[in-house]
Amino acid sequence: SNRALSAASELAERQQPPEITVLLQGSDAGTIVKLQEKATVLLGKLHERVRFLPLEAADAALLAKAVLRSASDLLIVDADNPLLDRRTLWQCLQALNCPLLVVR
Repeated sequence: SNRALSAASELAERQQPPEITVLLQGSDAGTIVKLQEKATVLLGKLHERVRFLPLEAADAALLAKAVLRSASDLLIVDADNPLLDRRTLWQCLQALNCPLLVVR
């Protein structure tokens, strides 16, 4: 989401060196490539300090594993993300090993 990337880039600029891990949530490899291209443009000069991790399913367990693998200090998610659906939200929150920031 544009809002989540914007929030992440603002926070990363305050960090030295700025680092961002972007989880690309898409239904297939083609969608993930398009999302990465869009994120690279949106992040501007910070794109050089970005690591991209594909997440091919909207699954709370896979999200938690990806966040753990990325060693992230904070997870920023757009409020419209399907992972925040009431049916999966609690599972997602219990599985995370870092704070969650929901961007509206």
